[in-house]
This record gives sequence, structure tokens and C-alpha cells, in this order.
Amino acid sequence: MNLLPRLLVASLPLLVACYATSQGEQAGVPALLEPGMESPADIEQAVANLVQQQDVALAGDVFTASSLLVLERSQHSGREMGRPEQIQLMLDAQGCYLLRTSTAQTARLAKVRCRAEAP
Repeated sequence: MNLLPRLLVASLPLLVACYATSQGEQAGVPALLEPGMESPADIEQAVANLVQQQDVALAGDVFTASSLLVLERSQHSGREMGRPEQIQLMLDAQGCYLLRTSTAQTARLAKVRCRAEAP
């Protein structure tokens, strides 16, 4: 009778390891644009869609040195209108995508090539 609880306790680490592995395979990793990739218009459009703005102008070297982009909110009458938005370039088995960290919204980037960011 005491065998079942012991068996369950003994198998718990194995179950947790299997769950963590399956979750890790689904998650993306921070990424940088491939060398030679300029900031294409589809990155600007994807960022604009994620933050619900009509137009977003990005530097030509966006996502080349860091996977993280911080967008400051515009100021009206010297007052800040909200917290900065963080957008991160990510890479998974399906390719590159943008992640809005505050909402976990994502946008796939079909025409963009990227590589995993070094830790």
C-alpha cells in the first residue's frame, strides 16, 4: 500500500523535467538581425501594429546590437503619457518574430533573417 505514494514521489522529478523540456522547445530565444540585414519596412510596420500606432520610425541599426527595443511614449505639455514599451526580437523553430513584453503579443517577420543573441 505504501508503494504507490513512494513511486509517485520518485517519478516527480522525471515528470517535471519532461514538462520543462516541452515548454522550452516552444519558447523562443532573444535574437539579432543577421549581418547585412537592414531594418526592413515590415519590422517598422510590425512594431507599429504591436503598439497600436500608425507610424513608427526605427533606426537603421535596430536589432543589430541588442534584441531589445525600448520605445518611449510621446510627451504632451511636458508630461509623460505612459510607460516605455519594450519590443524584443525573438527566434524560434518557425523563424523570427517580435514580442511585446508587456502583453506577450507577437508578430511574425516572414522576410527577416535573424540569429540567436549571444548570452
